[in-house]
Amino acid sequence: RIDAVVLDKTGTLTEGRPELVEVAPAEGVGEEEVLALAAAVEALSEHPLSAAVVEAAETRGVVAGTADRFEALPGAGLTAAVGGRTVLIGTRRLFEERGVAPGGAAATLARLEGEGRTVALIAVDGAYAGTLAFADPLKANAARAVATLRSLGVRTIMATGDNERSAIAAAEALGIDEVHAGLRPEEKLALVRELQSQGLRVAVAGDGINDAAALAQADVSVAMSTGADAAIEASDVTLLHGDVAKIAEAVLLSRATLRTIRQNLGWAFGYNVIAIPIAMAGLLNPIVAGGAMALSSVSVMANSLRLRTQRRRIVEASGNDYEGPRERFTSMNRGPLLALASIVVVLLAPFVAFTGIDRSWWG
Repeated sequence: RIDAVVLDKTGTLTEGRPELVEVAPAEGVGEEEVLALAAAVEALSEHPLSAAVVEAAETRGVVAGTADRFEALPGAGLTAAVGGRTVLIGTRRLFEERGVAPGGAAATLARLEGEGRTVALIAVDGAYAGTLAFADPLKANAARAVATLRSLGVRTIMATGDNERSAIAAAEALGIDEVHAGLRPEEKLALVRELQSQGLRVAVAGDGINDAAALAQADVSVAMSTGADAAIEASDVTLLHGDVAKIAEAVLLSRATLRTIRQNLGWAFGYNVIAIPIAMAGLLNPIVAGGAMALSSVSVMANSLRLRTQRRRIVEASGNDYEGPRERFTSMNRGPLLALASIVVVLLAPFVAFTGIDRSWWG
C-alpha cells in the first residue's frame, strides 16, 4: 500500500520526445550560431532535450562543431569547449549560480515559460547568448492516471527539474495540486525522505538518470521502460511502453493480492483452530483429517487463482480500456484446475480404498 506517489514530469507524464520549437538568440548573436554551438555540446549527451537539439540542427542544415572537455551537470545542464570557446547550457538556476545574467531576455523567458515550454539558456565565454525552447506534449492518458490515483486516496505530487511556470502549467492540465519545480537529483531524494519522515509510504515514478536516487529511496519505485537504464535498474516495477496509467493498475492489483492473502490466512487459521481440537479429541478419523488438511491447501490455491479473473475489473477500475479476451474462471484456469482435480482424486482414492477395506465394502 502507498500513501503518496511522486511523479517526474518529462518522460513520465509527458511523451518524453521533446521538440526544439524556438531558438531566441541574444542581441548581436545569430540564431544559427546559437544552434550550432548548442548542437556541438548536446551531441555528447544522452538527455532527450539533447537529442531534440541535434535533430533540429540536422533538419535545418546547421553544421555543428566538435566539442571537448565535456561535463554533464546533473539536473542543471552541460558545459564543453567548442572551437576554443566555453559553452554553458542549462537552467536559470545554473546561470544564477555561475553569475551569468540573461540580459534583456526576461520578457522572452517569461513568454516561453508562460506557454509551458521547457527552456534552456546558453552562454558563451560567460556571456548570455540565447535561449532554447522545447515542447513536450503530455501523454494522452496522464490526466486520467492522476485522477484514478487520487480516487484511490493516493496523494499525487509532481517533482521536476523543469522551470516552475512550465511545471505549474502541466500540473494544472493534469489536476495535480502539489508541484516541486527546479529540483536537482539530490533535492528529489530529499523530498522523498521528507515525505517518509511524515510516516507516508512513498512511491516514485520516473524515467531519467536524475530520478535514480529518488527511485532507490522510495518504498516502491516505478520506472518507464522507455527511460534510462539507471532508472530501470533502481526500480521495483518497470512499466512497458512507458504507460503511466499502469501505475493505478499496479496499485489495484497489489491491493487485490493482499486482500486474497488475508482471505487465505483467515481461512487457514480458522480451519485449523476448529479442526485441530476435534482431531485431538479423537472425534475425527485420521484419514479424514489428513484428507481435510490437504483439501484446505487446495481451497487456498483455488481462491488465489481467482486473481487471474480480476484482470478486466482492475483495468477498468483504473480508468483504462480492457482489450483482452473475455475472462471466465474455468477458461482462465483450465490447467491449474485440472491439476487441483488430480490432487483431489489422488487424495480421495486411498481414503475410499482403505475405508472400503476396513469396512468390508469390497466383500
